[in-house]
Amino acid sequence: MEKKTRSFGIIVITLFTAVGALLLLGVGVVMLFASQIPEGGLFFSLGSIFLITIGVIAGAAVYGLWSFLEWGRKVSFWLYATSIPLGVVAIFPLWPSQEMTAGNTVLQLVGIAVDIVVILYLSKPTIKVLFSDV
Repeated sequence: MEKKTRSFGIIVITLFTAVGALLLLGVGVVMLFASQIPEGGLFFSLGSIFLITIGVIAGAAVYGLWSFLEWGRKVSFWLYATSIPLGVVAIFPLWPSQEMTAGNTVLQLVGIAVDIVVILYLSKPTIKVLFSDV
């Protein structure tokens, strides 16, 4: 079997996903602790479970990307694909006390652009070949 070399794009995507996974896990753990205080409530409990789950999935995707496993590419593709509609929803205020800000809008649009670039990169035929078992 030939040795596969990691392209700069795969390295950047893997590192970016790893940082995201660590942040998700960190925030999820903090929310888990916050759910234990009386004012924490159901929101923090469910939020922590969601964030920790996505963080673990993203961590698995990092391993799959770094190891050139096909499922790692697919999991990463779907993580970034599901981030697009979440980014669109996050542009708009969800709570009555929230306001729409230019900073949040720009941040979400940049995130959506990054998601699209990653999806297009992972869909390139030359990258797909790297992750095939052949």
